Amino acid sequence: LMRNIMVRFPDPAPETLPMYAGYVNCAWIAGDFERSQSFGEHVYDFTKTLCGDASFETGRAALVLAGAYHNAGDDISSEPWYQKAMNHFLAAGDPVTAELGQACFKVGRCMMKRGALEEAQPYLDKAVEVYDELIARGDPDESISTKYPSQYHDLIDTLATLERMKGNYEEALRLAQKCYEGQLESYGGETVASTYPFLCMGNCYSEMGEYDKADDYLHRALALDEEHHGQKNLQTMQAREAIADNQLRRGDREGAEAMYREMALDAEKYFGAENPLTLRLRGKRMELEKYHTALCS
Repeated sequence: LMRNIMVRFPDPAPETLPMYAGYVNCAWIAGDFERSQSFGEHVYDFTKTLCGDASFETGRAALVLAGAYHNAGDDISSEPWYQKAMNHFLAAGDPVTAELGQACFKVGRCMMKRGALEEAQPYLDKAVEVYDELIARGDPDESISTKYPSQYHDLIDTLATLERMKGNYEEALRLAQKCYEGQLESYGGETVASTYPFLCMGNCYSEMGEYDKADDYLHRALALDEEHHGQKNLQTMQAREAIADNQLRRGDREGAEAMYREMALDAEKYFGAENPLTLRLRGKRMELEKYHTALCS
């Protein structure tokens, strides 16, 4: 299909942009992360050439490319692309669009994941401001809660995770529950998107020392991820990692080490030896191996 498009439209053309973006997304969904990223960079370059910097089209191309890196478990590489997307949207002129809100909150989410909580807050606050304005317009074609429910709920979940990382567990659980209830209202029941609040609630309870309750939420998240995404997927790996983290917190070091070892091998196979997810899991496994070596010596 893409070869046919390239033959028909050898030069950048506005009508090809959605098709190219769709291919970038399909590639990472299929697990072909390298193709997704390389083609995403191509799409961005020719979109920028065609439309310029002050363009929503260029911003969307940057957003799609950022997603290709994020879904390969590489938020280090995705963050600057989310930042570029945000800057393109701002340069385009309209300060209140769902695309700008999405870019802002994903920049904040990347910062949050690398531990820069104070840096992340203004970007997440800006996303809330944008989405609140969209909702206040009352136009169902523009309302973030009706036209873009997944983005809105993702933002609420990110805010919940930020509060968890700050140690504000009561507020984190409240926001995660709000996210879950909003998803039920939007979709009419549980979907794979429910893994996000389940993961947040599970991590909260684990860090609070309520390990059995944590296991319940984390395994609910894993079951949905495996059913909808399979094994070769970032969300599935994150749920597995959270379950191993919970085992470690409850004192089962041997069980956690075995889980980290298996996940590190899977992550290397799925995402590559130098992928940040692979390196993180390998590091966790090695720390436990050092502990056991020191204990036995």
